[in-house]
Amino acid sequence: IAGRDPMLESKLGYVEVKMGFHGPGLDKLIRAAKEAPRMFGVLDRLMKAYMMTGKMREAAAVAEQVTEELSHPRVFLRAASLHAALHDWDRCLQTLERGLAAFPDSADLQQGYAEASKQAMESRISAAAAGSPTL
Repeated sequence: IAGRDPMLESKLGYVEVKMGFHGPGLDKLIRAAKEAPRMFGVLDRLMKAYMMTGKMREAAAVAEQVTEELSHPRVFLRAASLHAALHDWDRCLQTLERGLAAFPDSADLQQGYAEASKQAMESRISAAAAGSPTL
């Protein structure tokens, strides 16, 4: 039905994923993203479909791709949030730093960076405590 229209194919794929047909839906979305790697709507649907199917690493990779194509504070926050959900604090902080370099006055990015820095520190402390002998 979609033919060579990546936008339409991504919409069909997204509906299929929402209906529980994950494999065929993701196939359509991936194909659409390959045909239109700079089309935000296609990438956004692919990222959401990955999230719905529990493929958070793949969702984070697509979110990073979006930050390269569309420069807006919310785009960086979304990518950083996905990295945070994966407890990948280094990537989370790197993404927020890139966002702050582009939007130094963004209060949302500043707040996100402060919160992620705190979480990263707490995570490192917990990991160190877990690896140390109990006194």
